[in-house]
Amino acid sequence: MFISEGVNEGLIEGVTKGIQLELELERVFSVILDKPGVNASEVTGEIGKSLATTERYISLLRQLGTIERKGVARTSRYFPSSRKAEKMKRITNNRS
Repeated sequence: MFISEGVNEGLIEGVTKGIQLELELERVFSVILDKPGVNASEVTGEIGKSLATTERYISLLRQLGTIERKGVARTSRYFPSSRKAEKMKRITNNRS
């Protein structure tokens, strides 16, 4: 019984963290969708997370092909990816 309780707790915790991450990614994407051309610091101000956390979320969205970066290093600006923007826009609107 102890082992199954631990497995259940771990499963619930993992699912909860996954859902929380998805919601945070949606928040970051919404900022970029609403304000194309924002930089990471501006996104940080909008979502209230640290710059490091914001950059991690931005990196995940770039890997998913949801956003694109223009510029390099400190001059980077983020834009919705033309191929995924419409799909994500529909998803975020459905959750509102």
